[in-house]
Amino acid sequence: MGSGDYRGELAGERDNGSLRLMNTDHTAREMLRIVQAHYLDKSQYWGFSYGSILGATFASMFPEHVGRLVIDGVADAENYFATDWSSSLSDTEKAWSTFLDGCVAAGPAGCPFFSPTAAEISENVDKLYASLRSHPIPVRTPTSFGLVEYSMLRHAIFQSLYFPYATFPLLAQAIADLAAGNATALFKMSEKPPFECDYDESQNRFEPVGEGGDAVLCNDGQRIPWAYEDFVAHYAIMSETSPSSADPATPLNSAHKMSQGFPGSVVLTQDSAGHCSISGPSLCTQKYIQQYFLEGTLPASGTVCPVVGSPFPTDGWAVVDAQAVLGLSAGNRAILKAVRELAARFEIDIRFPTGL
Repeated sequence: MGSGDYRGELAGERDNGSLRLMNTDHTAREMLRIVQAHYLDKSQYWGFSYGSILGATFASMFPEHVGRLVIDGVADAENYFATDWSSSLSDTEKAWSTFLDGCVAAGPAGCPFFSPTAAEISENVDKLYASLRSHPIPVRTPTSFGLVEYSMLRHAIFQSLYFPYATFPLLAQAIADLAAGNATALFKMSEKPPFECDYDESQNRFEPVGEGGDAVLCNDGQRIPWAYEDFVAHYAIMSETSPSSADPATPLNSAHKMSQGFPGSVVLTQDSAGHCSISGPSLCTQKYIQQYFLEGTLPASGTVCPVVGSPFPTDGWAVVDAQAVLGLSAGNRAILKAVRELAARFEIDIRFPTGL
C-alpha cells in the first residue's frame, strides 16, 4: 500500500463522524451558506483546478444562486466523480513540447539544456531517466538529504508543466546540472521546508492540507478496485493516451465537454502551456475575465488569447515585450504586472497580488 492508503486507514480509525462530510456536495452547500450570510442571493466565483469541479457542482445544485461564475483549468467532472481520471493526459505531450520547442528557440544562452532540435533534447532527457534508474544520485543540502532517482526527475517535469513561467528555466538548469553529474538543483525543486516547532497557525491558515484533499477525492469518487490486475489495466490505458506522466491535468477538451452541460457558457482558450490561466501572463485573458465580472459580458465563442513573453527569457523577447508594454494604459499595465507575479509562482496562490 502507498502512503495515501495508510493515511486513509488512520483517518478511518480516528473518525468522529465528520469525515463523511468532507466532499464536494457539502462544500457547495457551505458556499451557499457563506453567500447568504453576507445577505447576498447570488455567488461570484472564480475556481481553479479542483475548484472547477466545485464550481460546476455548485452551479448544478443551485443554478438560481449563480451570479458570475468562471471555472479555470477545467476538469472533466464526469470522469472525476467516476474516479477514472483517464481523460487528463490528452494534452500532456503538447505541454511537454512547449519546453522542448522553447528551449530550442531560446538557444544556448537562454536554455542551459539546449540542443539544436526538440528531438535531441527529448532524447537527452530519456538518457537521464535511464541513468537514474540504474544509478540514483545521493544529495545532501543544509536542511535535508535524499536520493535523486527516476521518479524524482519525472515529478520535477510533472511540476514544471503546471507553471512553465516559474519553472522552465529552473528545470532546464537542473537537468543540465544533472547531465554533468550534479543533482542538487533537481533535488531542491522537490525539497520541502524543514519542520518548525514554533509553527504560527495564523500565518498559514490558508495553506493547502494534503490530507483534506485525500478525504474529498475519496468521498467524491467511486471506490477504486484494489486488485493489482486492475491497477495494471488502468496504467495500460493511461499509457496509450500518453507515454509521459508529466500531466498538466486539465486538457482543453474537458473545458469543451463541461461547457456543453451549461447552456449559454463560453470556452475562453489561452494559448499557453500550464495549469489554469494564471500560469501564463495573458492580459487578453484577464481583461475578458474582468469584463465578465464587472459587466457580465462574455467573449465570442472560439476566442483564443495569447500570452506575453516566453518561459525562457531572452534579449529578443525582452525588446518585443518592452515595446508591447509601452502601448498599454496604466490600468492594463497594472493587470499585466499582477498576472506576471502569479505566473512566476510555483503554485496557485489565493492571495492575489494588487491589481488583479
